[in-house]
Amino acid sequence: MALAQAGYRVGILDADVYGFSMPKMLGCTRDPIVLGDMVIPTASYGVRCLSMGFFVPDDQPVIWRGPMLHKAIEQFLTDAYWGQPTSCSSTCRRGPAMSRSPSRR
Repeated sequence: MALAQAGYRVGILDADVYGFSMPKMLGCTRDPIVLGDMVIPTASYGVRCLSMGFFVPDDQPVIWRGPMLHKAIEQFLTDAYWGQPTSCSSTCRRGPAMSRSPSRR
């Protein structure tokens, strides 16, 4: 949000398809617009955001692996109209190796 407030055109891709939180964190109140095969990300506080959280009900788990996950992320990148952002970020879940604390000897 700080980049958007500084005048940059910012987009965030919430790539964590298992724990999509960016729509709630940004306070998004509207869903993205779908025009045929194209998706226009919703904007909140000047930040465009696209997330699986817009397409899956809160109480429904996402049970995807490998190719389905890859296709979803690919579509967010290729089938979405982001405009011409000056900054684009993505978020994703930390892997098991990153979530473990280092062992102490």
